[in-house]
Amino acid sequence: MVIDLHWVEFYPFKIRANPGDEVKFEVRVRNHEDEPRTGSILFRGPDGVSLSPKSIEIEMRAEQDATFQLIATMPLETRVHSWTVAADVTWNGKHLGEISEGIVYW
Repeated sequence: MVIDLHWVEFYPFKIRANPGDEVKFEVRVRNHEDEPRTGSILFRGPDGVSLSPKSIEIEMRAEQDATFQLIATMPLETRVHSWTVAADVTWNGKHLGEISEGIVYW
């Protein structure tokens, strides 16, 4: 049995940006199972943060690694020092919730 707390992860985990900037994350997914799996990720961010794509559908072979691109555009005005972008994951029909995140700070 494999326990991998980072089987869905943002890379880099933390990015420095200014209000209005566009940043790019890689979202890395690993299927540790010995069978193909499907899933989806719904990306969530705070008000004012624009995410593209908003979600992805995943089809993975057994033991496969995959990388997906996520672009986050920060709001022009802010009252906070950082923004958190989360990955709300459904894996093989089971909703797992927001199990991974990336941080954008200034």
